[in-house]
Amino acid sequence: MAQTLYLELHPVDGEWFELRWRLGNQRGFESRKLRLEHIQPLLEHGEIYYYSVQPDLLDVGRKLYRWLDGDDRWLERAIKDCKASPLVLAIDVAENLSHLPWESLHDGKDFLAGRVSRKLVPVRWLRESWQAKPPSPQRFSLLFMAASPDNVSPVLNFEQEEAAMLTAMRDLPSEWRVEESGCVAELGKLWHRHGVDRFHVFHLTGHAGHGTEGPVFLTETDTGQRQDCSAEDLFTAFHNRLPRLVFLSGCRTGEAQGDAVSMAEQLARLGVPAVLGWGRPVGDRSATQAAAVLYSNLAAGDTLALALAETYRHLLHEAKASDWHLLRLYAVDGAWGALVEPPGDAPPNPEPPQHQFLDPEGYRVRVATPEQFVGRRRALQRCLRELRNPQRSGVLLHGLGGVGKSSLAARLLERLAGYTPLVLYGVVDAAGIERALAAQCTEPRGHDILNEKLPDAQRWAKFLKLGLNEPKQLFCFVLDDFEHNLDLDDGKAKLKQEAVEPLRDLLRALRQSGLAHRLI
Repeated sequence: MAQTLYLELHPVDGEWFELRWRLGNQRGFESRKLRLEHIQPLLEHGEIYYYSVQPDLLDVGRKLYRWLDGDDRWLERAIKDCKASPLVLAIDVAENLSHLPWESLHDGKDFLAGRVSRKLVPVRWLRESWQAKPPSPQRFSLLFMAASPDNVSPVLNFEQEEAAMLTAMRDLPSEWRVEESGCVAELGKLWHRHGVDRFHVFHLTGHAGHGTEGPVFLTETDTGQRQDCSAEDLFTAFHNRLPRLVFLSGCRTGEAQGDAVSMAEQLARLGVPAVLGWGRPVGDRSATQAAAVLYSNLAAGDTLALALAETYRHLLHEAKASDWHLLRLYAVDGAWGALVEPPGDAPPNPEPPQHQFLDPEGYRVRVATPEQFVGRRRALQRCLRELRNPQRSGVLLHGLGGVGKSSLAARLLERLAGYTPLVLYGVVDAAGIERALAAQCTEPRGHDILNEKLPDAQRWAKFLKLGLNEPKQLFCFVLDDFEHNLDLDDGKAKLKQEAVEPLRDLLRALRQSGLAHRLI
């Protein structure tokens, strides 16, 4: 279990800071005086010392450590006396010192944040009140949203980031949901539909920066255009059902500019218990690996402090990432504990649709893995918008063979939470539809309905409305390899006569059921 070393820095005059510190819950603070001139260059010339393309982190980290440690070496002794790992160094940011490079602290031997043993994790500590929560007994859950507006470059490879996180957590019980639109208004609708603690973590990836009115994240409108999102906009979308952790995986989300605090700090001050951000522009590779390591450790039941320590260690020693030190955590007291209980022998995640064969036999239509499935964001957005439209029965995906229609369908099934897929391969006929419905039905009433002497459309509509395994169960029919139902007539595709009636009856049944069943 992590211990916490609390530090408060208060300016005394133009030459001194008073340092107050205490370990854990001990009463009262011990006090030291620190001369401002020893770190004045870091305060005034951060662009040179810390934010350059190739900063001398070793020199910066040593200077900052020696300044804190002082002549009596109190910090060194405190670290040695602490038996827990990691030790959280909670640094009060009330005096606008949050932009200092605390992650680079170096004791002359190691970067404290990246040590293999006896780890130390710097946290930008906000003294706002928060009732610390015990670890949740439910499996780790995360909502992922990528924002990639039209006409904003460079285009981010967010599919790779999503795939890396999924791969890292594949063997751990966890729940993963994607908000596909990149739109904060749509995020708010999704979040509002779920109860408190539905998602432990919200991960937002995309471009960010500082606008004329402060830090912003570049999200999307419902049509994919750029819409700048403030910390207040994002906070409002949570409807007071706050996640335990928000990761703003965008450049400069953890960077303060002048008197303006960072977006991560703003969000934490609004009430989110813990917020991660990046201090400057960060490479896609570092952002992807950081998220993968962090979430795999959190899903295993580690504390946020330990998961972050492992993330620093991985980026520094294994990934050899030069920008490892830019990852910053803003948090209130106690928010760096565990989010979930260790899963023990709980079964891992079921294999998601995009790792499976699409067709029911499981051997004819292989679909792309997340690493291979890239560049289809707009198609996904358009399809999901129509599939969620009550005026639509479904969508038609058409194109040459081998261009990824089945993979797109599999990705849509993954996004359609709450739907049971029914995949029909090749020729569409009444017997095939009947078999698919019967195979999904576990209630005798459903089989009785399928055996009634009614026209197909009426019988299927009644089944879809009344014969389900649970109230208002929803099906998404997927007609894959549909070209077997087409003939060419003067170079134009036409439905074969024998496929017209079954398809028409299926569409009628979907509409007449009165429920939101869908067809792809």
